[in-house]
Amino acid sequence: MARIGQSSDWVAVLTAKAILTAKQDARFSLVLALGRVTNTLTLARLPIQRPLRWQSPRIRRERQAALLYAGAVLFEGMRLVEGLARHYCKHAKWATTFKPLLADPTVRSLRTEFLRPLRNKGVFHFDADLFADALTRVPAEEIIIASGRGFTVRDLYIDASDDLILLSLLGSPARGQHEARLEQFIVGTMDLYARFTRAATAFLAVAIAELGARRRRPRSTDPAIRMRDAAR
Repeated sequence: MARIGQSSDWVAVLTAKAILTAKQDARFSLVLALGRVTNTLTLARLPIQRPLRWQSPRIRRERQAALLYAGAVLFEGMRLVEGLARHYCKHAKWATTFKPLLADPTVRSLRTEFLRPLRNKGVFHFDADLFADALTRVPAEEIIIASGRGFTVRDLYIDASDDLILLSLLGSPARGQHEARLEQFIVGTMDLYARFTRAATAFLAVAIAELGARRRRPRSTDPAIRMRDAAR
């Protein structure tokens, strides 16, 4: 096989023989599920990494949507990691990837206090009753319903929809306490996002190799290459 350079694309494959063996391995489906979580989390990477000084309606909309979505996916991802632990807890790579996350009391608190209710009520379900309940806690003062830029609705952001999800998630304590809990949620979720994605990519590289995957250069018969060539 030709050498794969530092900037070269590659694919990892299971041969027909290797796939038969991998299909009998209880770890295989869990590793694939972790890959799906990791792939999904990349949707949030660019929006949540944008500097906070960027506050246009479109960027705020994308940042908030990404943060809430990532938090819900992280809750699912950490549940999956608990399942993986039954098979990999004694693996050398586990000690430097997911074991510290599972043992971290700050992560456990974040999952219980914020990510579970976010996943159950605020992201994967769009229940009008949740907003009706949150509205009962909105004080009788001006609130921002929406924001935008210029004369088009392309950058329309319905601020109140996300603000009420956060109000439902954080409760309605005094203003200073609300801001402290909001910071706890945002900082904790962004930190877990970074740690989880680093751990997952490092762990997956080892796990798929142990399942028999081998790297090679892409070929013209690979689906992605065929799609690229057809689009030209």
